[in-house]
Amino acid sequence: MTFDGDKDDATWKTLLEKHKSSSDSNNPPKISGFTTTDTDTDTDIKALKEKCKALLLTKKGDSNWDTNYKDASNWCVKPT
Repeated sequence: MTFDGDKDDATWKTLLEKHKSSSDSNNPPKISGFTTTDTDTDTDIKALKEKCKALLLTKKGDSNWDTNYKDASNWCVKPT
């Protein structure tokens, strides 16, 4: 999926809606520290893209790599 432009925004919107409806007890859990406006989908999609970029740039060996890898796997890839 692309992070720039709006090419994959339909997929990002699907992931965003899934994230909004998830709870801490659901599997997968929400991205730690990521919140949405709940009123502006375009802004929320941009925020999710930025969060995913940051998660995917985490280097193996960083203290939060495992958590970021799981979050990126759950919320930053095209669902199959």
